[in-house]
Amino acid sequence: MGGFQGSSGGGGDVTLSVVRVTKTSNQVTITAIDTIISWDSESFDTEDYHDNVADNGRFTIPKTGHYSLKCTLQWPGNANGFRTVGFSVNGGATQPIVSVGGGDGTSDVYTNGTIDLFLNVGDFIRIMGRQTTGSNLSIQSAGSFMSLKFLGI
Repeated sequence: MGGFQGSSGGGGDVTLSVVRVTKTSNQVTITAIDTIISWDSESFDTEDYHDNVADNGRFTIPKTGHYSLKCTLQWPGNANGFRTVGFSVNGGATQPIVSVGGGDGTSDVYTNGTIDLFLNVGDFIRIMGRQTTGSNLSIQSAGSFMSLKFLGI
């Protein structure tokens, strides 16, 4: 699938390389365990970063350069512990982006963050969720999404 075509405002065309995914169902996480987040719905995917069925927690980098990664995970109300969203590159250790407390215990909590990364063609990333409530907690599908956009070399 080719990139989006549009005007750059300077008279030339711009081709975007970007993917945005969401969830159609909640996903259970086990306390104090990094969980690979699965994404089963694509808003758009211009260069086959992602597959909704085969290994839907993996995003393969199509070209070397700088990328902007944005992710939001929605967690149900629970006053205990922390909620963290992070990423891993090529199966390595999870790198946290943002971590937040449990809030008031009744309102949903959102972990949302943005990070810029330099990635090589063929690298793959995964979004990781982690919570420390002391029990299982489900990531809510309604407010969870991830996007990855190529910024340039």
